[in-house]
Amino acid sequence: MPNPGTKLPMWDHQQDVVPRLLQSHFILIWEPGTGKTLPLLRAAQLRGGRTLYLCPAALRSQVAREAQLFGCFEKHTIQVIQFGKDIVAAKAKLVVCSYDHAVAEKIWKQLFKFEWDSLILDEAHFLKNTASKRSRAVYGAKINSPGALFRRAGRVWCATGTPIVNNPADLWPHISRLFPEILVELDLKRKDQFIEKFCHVKQTPYGLQILGGRNLPLLKTAIKDIVSRVLKSDVLDMPPLLVTQLWVPPRDLDLSDIPEEALQEVMDLLRNDEVDKLERMAPALATLRRRIGLAKAGHIAEIVSEELRQTTGKILIFYQHTDVAKEMQESLAAKNKDVQSVIYSGGLSTTKRDAIIKQFITDPKTRVMIAQIQAAGVGLNLQCADRVILAEPAWTPAANEQAIARAYRGGQTKKVWASYVLLESSIDESVTSAVIRKSRIIEGAIG
Repeated sequence: MPNPGTKLPMWDHQQDVVPRLLQSHFILIWEPGTGKTLPLLRAAQLRGGRTLYLCPAALRSQVAREAQLFGCFEKHTIQVIQFGKDIVAAKAKLVVCSYDHAVAEKIWKQLFKFEWDSLILDEAHFLKNTASKRSRAVYGAKINSPGALFRRAGRVWCATGTPIVNNPADLWPHISRLFPEILVELDLKRKDQFIEKFCHVKQTPYGLQILGGRNLPLLKTAIKDIVSRVLKSDVLDMPPLLVTQLWVPPRDLDLSDIPEEALQEVMDLLRNDEVDKLERMAPALATLRRRIGLAKAGHIAEIVSEELRQTTGKILIFYQHTDVAKEMQESLAAKNKDVQSVIYSGGLSTTKRDAIIKQFITDPKTRVMIAQIQAAGVGLNLQCADRVILAEPAWTPAANEQAIARAYRGGQTKKVWASYVLLESSIDESVTSAVIRKSRIIEGAIG
């Protein structure tokens, strides 16, 4: 294991950004797979002192391992917060904590007690909503809230491949807290002013409704000095990525007890191009989404079985509902006696998750991983797969793009083929098609 100070090979774009990180707060808008973790940890090592690394729960173990592998921190100086009752070690140089644990009062008070030389906010789009508990824990309820973790850090570095999940308003928490000078230059003091400046809006009986972005060249100019934008195509000699859509017939889809008013609201949102509000309908349509997934499961098993016979590569399937995953796994097992599959879900322990990933990467007979998109959609390195199937696509463009990037990232040597699976002539087809269109619009705001 390398010792801290060992200079592992770094790509040019990784080396170039380290001095900028050391200067002040900064945002890495790096496409998944371009290697953002190494420069963040290297900058923390060079800055010295204590570093707090906040990230989704699924990434904690990976960050700790990479901190050692990169030679930035020794194992005995790293603490991973695993439970809500953990005590933050006073001697730890790198504390890795999930956003969910950082919200817990006992953990938050301990984190706030320390002064941090560096605060790393990985997958920073998790903080896009200032009303969420995560955002309030890190950024405070208001711009001037004294009780905010970021105020305890000398440097704050945000990293995300998808800073805008829905519209430019998603940038507000980061800009308003970390870069208030930009608001001064734009003569903006409040969030509503920021939204009106950079979003198409209309007033409705239910409040302000965001329809899309505007003044995007001005926004890009305003943030150009506080962000680094890196695409895989700019810095990596990447193989091609093919993204397609697969339609399957709506076999055995029962809509008899689905709330008609909820279905109608979804169709209204689609007609008004308000894709960013689809997620709020997820609870009301949970039964519908599950049944759509089950209706597709058998078809997907047939498609995957045929591909397993024709190719030698590994396949990554993303799902949302547990019974959909089980249905696909059972169907695959019945059709492919010599091929094993594994299910990776959010309810597994860290040890079990690590074991499943290792099995998928190293075992030649384990050719299929059925991964819950909420648990495996960010951070994981699964370049052993060259086929990605979104069995149950998310209703936010960023989540789907992040999922595809588990396979299509630095280190991938094969052409990657990713497919959205749509239930033909159904609300699933309408929603997923709208989400795909939305992803192209979002890109206009950042590059």
